[in-house]
Amino acid sequence: MTVPSDPGTVIFILKTLLYAALILVTLLVIIIAIILLIPFTALFQGSYERKNNELQGRFIITWLWGILRTAYSIDRTTLSVNLAGLNVVNRTLETKTSTAKHAKAKTEEKKEKPKKSLNIIGSIPEMLRLLGKFYRSLAPRMRLHCTIGFNDPYNTGSLAAAYYSIGGWRNLPVTLTPDFTGSALSVRGWFRTRIWLAHMLGIIITELLRPQGRQMIKNLRGR
Repeated sequence: MTVPSDPGTVIFILKTLLYAALILVTLLVIIIAIILLIPFTALFQGSYERKNNELQGRFIITWLWGILRTAYSIDRTTLSVNLAGLNVVNRTLETKTSTAKHAKAKTEEKKEKPKKSLNIIGSIPEMLRLLGKFYRSLAPRMRLHCTIGFNDPYNTGSLAAAYYSIGGWRNLPVTLTPDFTGSALSVRGWFRTRIWLAHMLGIIITELLRPQGRQMIKNLRGR
């Protein structure tokens, strides 16, 4: 490899490398900013009916205003990419129960490690405060509809009277329909939230800087 003897050529090469590095760093900062500042939208839809023992559920995560979308259901995982309203990628991956069984068997084969002494009781106040921060950051919205009935219609009526007496149908995101024909249980609803990674990261960093937060982590990890 020959080294250029002209100083102007050397300066030009160094400037080119410097500009290329600046461009790469700028692109990296933009990508990180997009990931942190644009929220993920999570939606869960599910239902359960005891009569037929039927349980259905679907969990959907979208990002970049729906351009990227992934969905998970009880029986399969669907990965789809939407671009300007066009479904570019749509793949369905069936879950393999054999893989889950193999992983479970492999876990059981591992030798039991000595248990550490955990101080969970002393960490409960800090844990509740931290969960409250995450909950306020997520600002979830939900709607749940329940159909409930007992063998004794008197118990069904008592439950309905207690529910409507507290104004649940106006103040709570839960609606109740009594079924006086017999024992019944049916639940369906949805849960939606937005996940801001920048806010989540800020909460975690704040907790790591607080002595109480570090002590909580030590208590949960064990001494």
